[in-house]
Amino acid sequence: MKRLIDFCLLLLMVFWGSNAWADKTMTFGATSPTRSDCNLTKLSVLSGTSDSIAHGGITLKITAASDDNASWNPAAAGSNHGQTIALKASANITISGSSAEMKITKIVFHFEGDNKNKGYFTECSTTGGILDPAKATSYVTTQTWSLEKGASSVSLTNNSAGKAYITSIDITYQTGGLDNYTVQAYPYTWNFTDESLWEKSESQFVSEIWTPNTAGEDNEWRNSGHEPTVATGYDVDLLRGLRFTDHVCADRKRNCVSLPRKATITIPSLHEGQKVKISYTGVDILPTTNLKVSQERKDNIEIYKVTQDGNATLTIDDPSYNEVWGVWISQISVLDAAPVLTMTTPENNATGVDPNLTSIKVTSEKPLWAYDVNGTKTPTATTIKATLTSDDEDNAMEVTATLNAGETVLNFTLPQDKQLESATTYTLNIPANVIMETSGTGNKNCSFTFSTKGLNYLGAYNGTTEINKDNPYTVSTLDNNRVAFAFGEEIEKTADFKVIVSDGTTVNTYNKDSQKCGLSDDSRALFVPVQLKAGKYYSIKITAGSLKNATAGSTLKNNQIVLHLISSMKGINLSMTTPYNQDEAPLTTRIILSAKDNDGKNTNIRNNVTATLEGKSADGSQTHDIGTVTGIANGNKLVFTPKEGQQLRPNYTYTLKLSKKAELKDVVGTLDDDTFVFTTAKVIGNAPIVESTSSAAESTIKVEDVQPTTSKQIEIKFNEDIQLLDGALIFCRPMGGSESYQSLEYYSARSGIYDEYNKIHADGNKLWFEYSGQHLFYGMRYEVTIPTYAIVGNGGQPMEKNFKFYFETPKSAEASDSRARKDVYTWDFTNISDSTFTKIKESVTAGNTYWGEKNEGNDHEYGSFNARKSSFAQGQEIKAGTSNTILPELKGLLFNLVKNNRDRFRIVCKNGSEDKGNTYLDLIGGTHYVTIQSVPANAMVYIEHNGNEMFNLNTLGVDSLRTITNSNNNRVSVYRLGDKTKDLTFCVYNCKLYRIAIVKDNKTIGSATQNYIKYATYSQSYPVDYSLNERLNGTAVTAYSVSTNYQSNATSVNFTELPNNQSAPDEGVILKTFGNLGESHPIFTTDFNTTPQKLTSNALVGTGDKATEFATAKKEGCQNYILTTKYFHLDKNENQSGTVIDGNQQCFYKWVKGDAKSNFAYLQLKNPSNANAAKTVIYLDWFGDTTGIHGMTAPSQVTSGKTYYTLDGRKVTSPTQKGIYIINGKKIIIK
Repeated sequence: MKRLIDFCLLLLMVFWGSNAWADKTMTFGATSPTRSDCNLTKLSVLSGTSDSIAHGGITLKITAASDDNASWNPAAAGSNHGQTIALKASANITISGSSAEMKITKIVFHFEGDNKNKGYFTECSTTGGILDPAKATSYVTTQTWSLEKGASSVSLTNNSAGKAYITSIDITYQTGGLDNYTVQAYPYTWNFTDESLWEKSESQFVSEIWTPNTAGEDNEWRNSGHEPTVATGYDVDLLRGLRFTDHVCADRKRNCVSLPRKATITIPSLHEGQKVKISYTGVDILPTTNLKVSQERKDNIEIYKVTQDGNATLTIDDPSYNEVWGVWISQISVLDAAPVLTMTTPENNATGVDPNLTSIKVTSEKPLWAYDVNGTKTPTATTIKATLTSDDEDNAMEVTATLNAGETVLNFTLPQDKQLESATTYTLNIPANVIMETSGTGNKNCSFTFSTKGLNYLGAYNGTTEINKDNPYTVSTLDNNRVAFAFGEEIEKTADFKVIVSDGTTVNTYNKDSQKCGLSDDSRALFVPVQLKAGKYYSIKITAGSLKNATAGSTLKNNQIVLHLISSMKGINLSMTTPYNQDEAPLTTRIILSAKDNDGKNTNIRNNVTATLEGKSADGSQTHDIGTVTGIANGNKLVFTPKEGQQLRPNYTYTLKLSKKAELKDVVGTLDDDTFVFTTAKVIGNAPIVESTSSAAESTIKVEDVQPTTSKQIEIKFNEDIQLLDGALIFCRPMGGSESYQSLEYYSARSGIYDEYNKIHADGNKLWFEYSGQHLFYGMRYEVTIPTYAIVGNGGQPMEKNFKFYFETPKSAEASDSRARKDVYTWDFTNISDSTFTKIKESVTAGNTYWGEKNEGNDHEYGSFNARKSSFAQGQEIKAGTSNTILPELKGLLFNLVKNNRDRFRIVCKNGSEDKGNTYLDLIGGTHYVTIQSVPANAMVYIEHNGNEMFNLNTLGVDSLRTITNSNNNRVSVYRLGDKTKDLTFCVYNCKLYRIAIVKDNKTIGSATQNYIKYATYSQSYPVDYSLNERLNGTAVTAYSVSTNYQSNATSVNFTELPNNQSAPDEGVILKTFGNLGESHPIFTTDFNTTPQKLTSNALVGTGDKATEFATAKKEGCQNYILTTKYFHLDKNENQSGTVIDGNQQCFYKWVKGDAKSNFAYLQLKNPSNANAAKTVIYLDWFGDTTGIHGMTAPSQVTSGKTYYTLDGRKVTSPTQKGIYIINGKKIIIK
């Protein structure tokens, strides 16, 4: 009975949907609760004061009247009243739950009987509810307060004239839902080692859920018998807010909570960036939902990071190599996000900072202390170390700050022997986890940048025209073939003077003694020579400290100055346009060479070109040979894309040398430049890591977000700020699709030549791109790829490898599947009915849908020729006709075209003929997607197509088995689904489709080891088209019938091929293959327009999908036969005599016992007038197997109970020796 009650409680919990338990009732009286310290006898409330008792999460508080005590009356001798507690007028009683999720729904007050009580409660001012009775005119024995929605606290006052003599109080309450209210102020810690918390919680382990165990030295509570108890933690302060899905043991002796393998823990209402720290022993605890490991377990502590807002779930690991029972948890802490540190003096990214600065101030909004993995405040002052670096490695230094626990300011001081350089950019780097915030979370790696004051740089000029420094300056001529860099002070060259001018092909470096790179007469400008060439991208860099203030004693120097120019001079040329900054190229850059013609217009490159790529270190001591790379000709560009993991080295100069001059496609001639040079940047820090994506990886977005009218974003968040690289290319494409047409391509570049592309956006640590309209398709699996050459971290480091994640789109809300049967199906696009063409023509004539028609050579085509006026219905079944009905030949298929406003979908009628065999489906002009809905688990899918270009899968969990070329010279691609029914989507490019078939059944014909077994009988509950085996599987299978003209006395039977090689449902057939014996052959059903009729002249009887019993198969006046090689002796009563023998020839043997298998066929022949003449065995007079049949005799072991005689007249029941015997007056030979 107890198990039944528990089960019912669990059902109630499920049906309520909020994880609530059924109503529970607690009684406060003279003896209840049984713990003597919390029943009514313990209340002794002096006048005007309050006192309370608590048990199981319920607190009862009584406030006595100002002029009368409210104490328990023990019914002492001489008292007029029994055991009661008396509340005079104005006395108050308040009943509260221990948490907001606990709701009190009913309170029943039991008053003293025997006409002794007139007091009652008349007010419920704070909570509402109903009192019954609300008003009394005589003695009251009970009074009930109730409120359907419940209340966390109920306050009632005795406003009647008489005292209320209470003997007991029944309190009914509910609990349910995650306790997000009690545990809403994070940071929060569940500390199972806190004895005070155990003492507070001990009374809350109610018997409805918890079973105590105090055997031996144990002191624990288990939820045994109530698993899974999702509400376990709701009423117990020790576990408040946590949710578990399996056995839970609260172990006070060991100060822990233990959970078995596979159990889960859910922590409510977390926020992205917070951390969860768990102290435990046992097997691992794995993050399941909204968490990832931040710090792997060390010293029995593991830290997880919250990846997005919401409840977080962890699962207890179940490793095969470990026999440990589960985990023992001593503490769970939710920690706030990492400390937000801010550099305030100087401010982050500040410029013009005084080089005489000796300290750097970093502040936090919350108190800090030195990092301790346990979150323990360090009692003493601690030295915090950070680094201060610049482009000059020799100028790097360690800076320190002294931190006292609870402070909010860090002052990092420079070493006494160090001073900041002028005109220098510095980076302060505070390593991760050296300080902690109030919550106990360690800081992230923090980098802050500032630049010291330098010379007053006024800008660059072409003659008297200022050059815009924010954008590439396009110029056809330069005044005196030079660029002037102007300053507010008189300047002079330093010993470190260095100016680099690069055009991607040559690099010119000027030092202090270079006369070509000199100062103006007034010493307020530096002239840098630049010889323009057609189409070149120029990078001019004046390194930091090359120039200084000419005033005696001044320490001011120039900051690094970088200027970019683009030459618009006319002339055929090939220029390196990426990397754009040829002096500080990223380590995973794409190298893009762009061609121009004489008019400065883009001109296409004919072919791909290989090249060698080799680098040298800055001092020339080391080389880095990348080897041969290939430039892909893409319009006017040669694009050299680094392979994943192929990374350049920092501060190396690389030379790309083409193996031959690039040829132009549209202009006669070649491009002279074949050597290109760039230098990589110096880098610091670590490789950026993706922290989260939105949409989340492996999620399915909302259907309304697939093709929105306003832009939606796909966002990738990194663990640090990132920089978007020139030439970055990110794909968002359907899995299996190509890198064109159907893909969302996102480019990043500085020049306007990429304006026709979608743009990537980056801000801080976020990268995102937008989509809308037809960018995404319905019912697809999408792959987002961020290659290593797309971004670098704030220190210039690229990602270690390409990042990919996947998300899926749901089917369109308009999608439908109108097929009556879905487990097997055949679509035949070469067999379109007249009625379908009639519907299509109705739509063409009406002109109000996408349907149109045209002639293409000798062919006539119907399709989406009117889509510019009425868009193609993406992700839906194809419809046509005045009533816009679904075309039967295309039921169950969904189509997504790369452009829904183009003529991409066509039904082609070869030579204008609509006859069977002359039509096919044509999806042209890009990559398109076809979805086959509801393909059964483990089914096979056969798709016949022309296969000229691309044909790939877009669905996960589907095996691509093979692609064959059939007798029509078409391709047939074969797939097999996994263990789950799902939609199958494939992508095609300029594809002709002829047939699609779903197959769930197969049949083995013949034996690979016994070559005399050549045939098989078969039947199926649905119509079968055996002619499709050769077309779709490459091996011919033919189905035959046996004429009903044969009778059971026939020595042999021959066979007739079924009309069109097709069988009706449940029709029995015999099968022959022209392939290898013993192979399994798929069973294809017929298409929508093909309905074979069952032959009345077929003597083969099919068993269909169920086995046929021997008795059921018997028919008066007929004899049944089974095709087999096995037989046995029969006695005269046709019972088995002896063991079964496996013969060496397939024959039809008389069926005398046992049942016939499903999807089988047996031969049923009428008996002749003399039933005794029925044969025991009937041979197959078929396919050349008739050789010797008429001269052969029956196998010796098969008899019909008839009498045999030897030639000398002896009677033999069953011949056992070879020889000649006489039966029914005829001689036979037993071999």
